[in-house]
Amino acid sequence: MLHGIQDILNANIRILRDIILLPEDQKQEKQNLKNIIEKTTNTASEIYKKLDMIVSTNEGRDLFNQFIEIRKEYSTYINKAVNYAMKDKDDQATALVFGEIANVQRVYFNKLAEFTELQKTYMDNAK
Repeated sequence: MLHGIQDILNANIRILRDIILLPEDQKQEKQNLKNIIEKTTNTASEIYKKLDMIVSTNEGRDLFNQFIEIRKEYSTYINKAVNYAMKDKDDQATALVFGEIANVQRVYFNKLAEFTELQKTYMDNAK
């Protein structure tokens, strides 16, 4: 499940890059790509709902809650960058991609790695 979230984060940043790179007259294609970001974000929401139901330890819940907070921050920046790109404010969108989004995504990936390690520890201890 966690790899699915990581894949979605990587896909969304690539799609955002594509929106930024498309010429101004490609409004429909930009909208189509924006729709894909919305769809993959909904898929991530479903993964989080499943995780929410199965994470039961205090340490796991703490990390899960950190994901949720990081995800909110990440989503805010992604949405802001997409809105800039849709309005052909590519410089602002690019600045977000290489600034705030990159920073938050790094933290996000680190928390996903921590959670994966926690899961491995629990599986090893269950043997």
